[in-house]
Amino acid sequence: MKPSSASELLAPYQSLQLSAWDNLRLAASVLSLAGLSYQTMQVVVSHAASTDEAMPQKPRYWLKCGDELLDCGRINDYAASMAWLTSTPTLSECQQLAVSVLDLERIALLCMQSAHFDHCAF
Repeated sequence: MKPSSASELLAPYQSLQLSAWDNLRLAASVLSLAGLSYQTMQVVVSHAASTDEAMPQKPRYWLKCGDELLDCGRINDYAASMAWLTSTPTLSECQQLAVSVLDLERIALLCMQSAHFDHCAF
């Protein structure tokens, strides 16, 4: 049975910890290769939705596919995990992004590089 939702297609990659940008590129590439449409964006969650209003909110990369919303991590995070959002927080900023799609070979290389360098963490 062929996966039909974004969450099913991206399930094999959920355990990877790539940079937030690489998570976004990976997710966009997998969905594009499967023929699903999506939107990629840089967002800032408003303080009203934050648990700590004194803490400035950092921009994040998100991917939207149908009703599914994927948080790819803070924009400067080099070891981020992808997480599916169950609700949509209020945004103070949202900017659409253009992401270049990787082919299957480059996706495999990205995953292989992650597996190779994950043991080098200090």
